[in-house]
Amino acid sequence: MSEFILKGHWHGELYDPDRHFQGSVEVPGPSALQVGDRVTVTFVEDRPTVHCNPTQLHGHFSLDGMPREDFVLVSFVRKDGEVGADATQDGDAQRWGGDLFIR
Repeated sequence: MSEFILKGHWHGELYDPDRHFQGSVEVPGPSALQVGDRVTVTFVEDRPTVHCNPTQLHGHFSLDGMPREDFVLVSFVRKDGEVGADATQDGDAQRWGGDLFIR
């Protein structure tokens, strides 16, 4: 696994199924993306077998433009602030990233 870092903003309200992160690549890892490339990250919910609270949903992150059969974005957390801190939609761009796993 290699580190992958983007700088940008979240768009959409928390728990909105269309919520996504748009940013530019700062650390591409083995993704073949270039520093400065614009990308989008979304959270794709798994289909639960039982209804549950939105905070209990599971899923995976999807990196737009990267085939899931080749690359998996294992985590996506804030890198320039406290992990678990609120993601802002305005103001200065934030650094977010995680581990990129090559299958």
